[in-house]
Amino acid sequence: MGKTIIFDFDGVIHSNDSGWQGIDVIQDEPIMEVVEVIKALRQQGYEVIVVSTRCSEPEGISAINDYLSKHDIVVDGVQATKPPALVTVDDRCICYRDGMDLLNAIVSFKPGKLDEDMEPEENDKEEDIYAGYDEYDEKDKKQVISDPWAGRFEEMRCQTCVNFCPKGNVVSMIKGQFGRCRRNAPTMKGFSIVWGKDWCGEHRLDENKI
Repeated sequence: MGKTIIFDFDGVIHSNDSGWQGIDVIQDEPIMEVVEVIKALRQQGYEVIVVSTRCSEPEGISAINDYLSKHDIVVDGVQATKPPALVTVDDRCICYRDGMDLLNAIVSFKPGKLDEDMEPEENDKEEDIYAGYDEYDEKDKKQVISDPWAGRFEEMRCQTCVNFCPKGNVVSMIKGQFGRCRRNAPTMKGFSIVWGKDWCGEHRLDENKI
């Protein structure tokens, strides 16, 4: 097996925003986040193999190779069959775990990007993390931005926990920062989404976040 990582092509490397246009038609931009990961993996000694149904025909393989070359994406192979590998990166797959409700996971599956799952409800986007706390005035809010240690009065919030992975920056924290909690194992949709002002009762302080 070695250190082989399989990457799907459409929807993972190729954004495929236009949908399927033909086995040799690849017209959308690459997903640069993925491109950077591929580069980092190869620098760390991993072998990256692109596996795609496009490779069922010679013109599909040529189209993928031309696309990768055009966008300076270096991989170790482009093929139709899946080799033994450590992990597969695909936008249309389910990670099977013993005891899971596999049937429900399949029938309810929706492909998509992680960022779409993390978007808050429209009416929550401007929610203030200070709502309900009259003692925190506008001066306090400005201080959080200018002085990171001013956040210590928020000591039991998700945003100061070692398990909190924020989406955004310190300014977005004032407007209602949200991210994912990695305290527990992920579900089929990934780690739980939480607001920075939330608290689960099992807070572990990260002094670098206060």
